Amino acid sequence: MIIHHPSGLIWLGNNDGFIFFGSEQNEEFNNELNDFIDNIIIPAAKKVQLKWFEGVGNHRKWNSIIASVFEHRHLGSWLQRVYTLQQGDYKGDTVPIMNHEYELCKISASLLDNKDHSIHNIVFCNPK
Repeated sequence: MIIHHPSGLIWLGNNDGFIFFGSEQNEEFNNELNDFIDNIIIPAAKKVQLKWFEGVGNHRKWNSIIASVFEHRHLGSWLQRVYTLQQGDYKGDTVPIMNHEYELCKISASLLDNKDHSIHNIVFCNPK
């Protein structure tokens, strides 16, 4: 009997991150990751001047596999907090209390068009 452990890798649209998903025990998949990084990811990343990327698993069991598979590479690790907004928690008709040093702007199509140049770093917000 053959046991299949489907696994995959999603290259995020902003090009600087990957999500490993499925079974972390897929040895065939894991054994090919470094060749894939070296031959596909690194050349593509160099074209857009990326020098690093972030890789995370969709569950904790990936952590030790990622560390093992990429042990010969320079790896960093940190904790991340993810917050979610539940539908009942959203209060769209309230105005947040803010420090007077900040300005609150409602995001709209006209704001993003930036015809009045009110957003000084629009390229950062909306890269083309």
